[in-house]
Amino acid sequence: MHSAIAIPMQAPCSACWTRTLAVALSAEHLIHIEGKGMIPAGDVAVGNIVLVVMPGAKTTTPAVRARVTGAREEKRAGIFAPMTLEGSLFANGVAVSCYAVLHHHALFHLAMAPVRALYRISKTTATLAHALPSFRLKGAHIYIDFASVLSPLVRLLSL
Repeated sequence: MHSAIAIPMQAPCSACWTRTLAVALSAEHLIHIEGKGMIPAGDVAVGNIVLVVMPGAKTTTPAVRARVTGAREEKRAGIFAPMTLEGSLFANGVAVSCYAVLHHHALFHLAMAPVRALYRISKTTATLAHALPSFRLKGAHIYIDFASVLSPLVRLLSL
């Protein structure tokens, strides 16, 4: 079990007045907040606006704005931190970053360039590196696990 921030939100829906959605992230994972960019999920506040893609929407449907209606800590089983070549994705329809810990999406995306390059050269090698045992971050890609050692220094320098 690990701690997660559960963030419910409401978005307009063409077939109804509103639609309730939710996403759960670690407090350190970044979520896109309108007017603030990517911020840690632990800093999300009621009233913040997130971007969502409604369930069942076509891939060409644009994201819509949804208002955060709450944020609470809860215990969850399983840890999921997928990496994408773009560095972001929609989790349960909500725009989030693949990154955490550094609190700076663009800087982390730059730091991940070697992993993205390795993936483009050899998908198998990049995938196998994820299967190696991690030292600090359970289930993390070995490169991310190693880079996390430097995160306190990078946070300090990026202030």
